[in-house]
Amino acid sequence: MRYSTLRTAHRRVHEDAGGNFTIDVVSISFVLAGLIAAGTAGASSSEPDIGIFADATGTQCIVQQTSSGVGTVYVVATLGGAARDGIKTAEFGVTGFPDDWVVNITPGPAAMTMLWNPVDGGGTIVYESCEAGDGDRVLLATIGYFAPTAPAAGTVLTLTRNTHRVDPGFQCPLVKKCEELPAELRICVSGSDAVLNGESCPTSVEAATWSTLKGLYGVRSSVIPAR
Repeated sequence: MRYSTLRTAHRRVHEDAGGNFTIDVVSISFVLAGLIAAGTAGASSSEPDIGIFADATGTQCIVQQTSSGVGTVYVVATLGGAARDGIKTAEFGVTGFPDDWVVNITPGPAAMTMLWNPVDGGGTIVYESCEAGDGDRVLLATIGYFAPTAPAAGTVLTLTRNTHRVDPGFQCPLVKKCEELPAELRICVSGSDAVLNGESCPTSVEAATWSTLKGLYGVRSSVIPAR
């Protein structure tokens, strides 16, 4: 979904007379590693994000479920950028629960209603007024589950889009800003996944935009030859 496999290579940055360039993929790996080490919080401080967490405050992405039993995960929006003043709706889906688990989702306490089902194809959380949350966090939903067996270590719960909406311009998780109804007030957001019984958080490279990498390398062209 948001993961990238980088091939090993040993080229440096080369820019030709036409402004095309190639970049050492290993070097990009180091750049991404640095950005990833900083965590997704660095991106979400300036742009909105929706994530799945083990806690309602949206800080723990590793969910411990080492035996059968009940548990809870939380879907939390971190506001920022164009959505820093609050949101009216949030659209997303959650996938990855083992097939034999019983899963139930409840919208957050500030929500007016929930359309569709985020754990069954995606859904929309709707607020009666502008919801700015606690600080920059909004608890969108609580997902309770019963696990008849312990999940495989490293099982990823993935934050996806709401597949019930068919809109070519918004194939993404999204929020709607607190203005009136025009469609352009919808904003695609990044998604943060959770992992069951993992050792580290799933890593998205969305925050490492091409403009970020270009700036770090100091190159001038944005044209990448097809390879």
